[in-house]
Amino acid sequence: NLKIGDQVDPRRGFIFDESIESANLKTCLSYVGIPIRIIWNFGTENTRILASFGLAPQILLDQRTLARTHYTNEDKETQEIENLEEAAAFNLSPSLGIGAEFKLSEKFFLRAEGIARFGVVNVNEDSPINSYIYSSELNAGIYYNLIQKSQSNL
Repeated sequence: NLKIGDQVDPRRGFIFDESIESANLKTCLSYVGIPIRIIWNFGTENTRILASFGLAPQILLDQRTLARTHYTNEDKETQEIENLEEAAAFNLSPSLGIGAEFKLSEKFFLRAEGIARFGVVNVNEDSPINSYIYSSELNAGIYYNLIQKSQSNL
């Protein structure tokens, strides 16, 4: 049985489905990592500017490839297919961040911080196309300080 993409005969070419308008492949990689960061604080007691630098070693948990097909009659089809290439099992992501922290009370602080991460390992090892993972995030929350500051009367 012949299907789309099969070559009928080297002299006649390939079989194409005329109803396909476009098709794309999307590879989804799921890595888990542990971020290790150094954070610098600048500013007054009530308002501080934060700057951070860090590294996150990451391990590949899952890899999936999705094929999305759009037909001329407006139909769409999405299906998971076999992975075409193996991704790197390990990645290392340096990160840079900047943010602000506001003192709400003696123990509570409001913090907002933007962080950018970029991978240094080519995750498509078997491909002629280099692929590096990058991401950006915005962290915001209220923090509770567990450590009591000691007062000195010098």
